[in-house]
Amino acid sequence: MLHGGDIVTYQREGAAPLNDFSININPLGLPTGFDEVMRQGAAAIGKYPDIKYRELKKSVARYLSCKPEEIIVGNGATEIITIVHYLARRTLVVTPCFSEYSTACTLLKQPIIEISSDQNFDIRIETISDTLQENDILFLGNPNNPTGKRIPEGVLREIITLVQKKKSLTPA
Repeated sequence: MLHGGDIVTYQREGAAPLNDFSININPLGLPTGFDEVMRQGAAAIGKYPDIKYRELKKSVARYLSCKPEEIIVGNGATEIITIVHYLARRTLVVTPCFSEYSTACTLLKQPIIEISSDQNFDIRIETISDTLQENDILFLGNPNNPTGKRIPEGVLREIITLVQKKKSLTPA
């Protein structure tokens, strides 16, 4: 099922039960204590939130040891993916990957360059190096969706150095 799959239609057609992992929904239900946190936060429902996310950005920046202006906050990953596509000339994705990267490119009529991972779903840094150009954007999932693989720290550092050298971008 694609990201944001239409599980209602699937179920109406009489298909077998399905756990939809195409979006971040826990098939086990809400975590213990969530309902209490929601009750405590109910008083704030009548207040419009800070549209600049100042407190959230400060908190995330403290956690990541960076500046609040280096944090992008949005209404889910899809919104952020679409926003950052406007910053680039071309988009590079290492496949297999989260389908929304390519979907956003298609909607924005932006070129997509797919770089295949190896047979173990590991990133081929040499292929990225040969392909990546100035003002390109490189999307990486860490951990990757759908493989679940994490990028080793050393490889990630190599990619960051490469992206900086090529004057490219990597938001994920």
